Amino acid sequence: MKPRWGRGQETPGEDPTANGIYAAHFISAFQANGKSKYVKASACLKHWDAYNLEDWHGVDRHHYDGNVTEQDLADSYQPAFEAGVREGEATSVMCSYQATNGVPSCANGDWNNKILRQAWGFKGYLTSDCGAVSDVQNTHHYTSTPDETIKATLINGGMDIDCGGFVTSNLANSFKDGSIKVSDVTTPLVHQFNVLIELGLFDDATNQPYRQISAKDVNTPEA
Repeated sequence: MKPRWGRGQETPGEDPTANGIYAAHFISAFQANGKSKYVKASACLKHWDAYNLEDWHGVDRHHYDGNVTEQDLADSYQPAFEAGVREGEATSVMCSYQATNGVPSCANGDWNNKILRQAWGFKGYLTSDCGAVSDVQNTHHYTSTPDETIKATLINGGMDIDCGGFVTSNLANSFKDGSIKVSDVTTPLVHQFNVLIELGLFDDATNQPYRQISAKDVNTPEA
């Protein structure tokens, strides 16, 4: 059986079904799904998707472009993510550094919009891995300007948050030159704030049980 990804040591193994079962249970417990009206913490599934190389024979994760068939994606790489979204109800997903079949993960609208959101019903926020948006332009050369990169990821690609400085550094200029409108970033903001509301961060802290947890609750016999 071939390795499924470059960080296989972070999972129970290479079996897609077993990983899906593990993901669903881990996320549900981590978020305390169904225990109250609040989410205890936001679980993030990563690295979406087909992230199967970190550094090998001079090729690293920032430059890698994998050739993966639709069948292999469906059979090998996506089942654990699907279980994490459908059954675990994960509130966050992280798109990865590499490209697959010529398209960087954070700019892959077919994956992020059609599969994650439309087919599986994902309602949380999609964040990039840290620096992955810069990679879309600077290592994959999928785009050639900051405006194109922001459109490819934040708008067309379905990404909501840039874990890195690319969008922060360039979005204001995109607004100024008119290539990006405020309405273009409404949906990403809605996805982010929906999760913040689920976490109860706008409610009175005294009414949010998980916000009562402090350092004194760490390293206790009960914990």
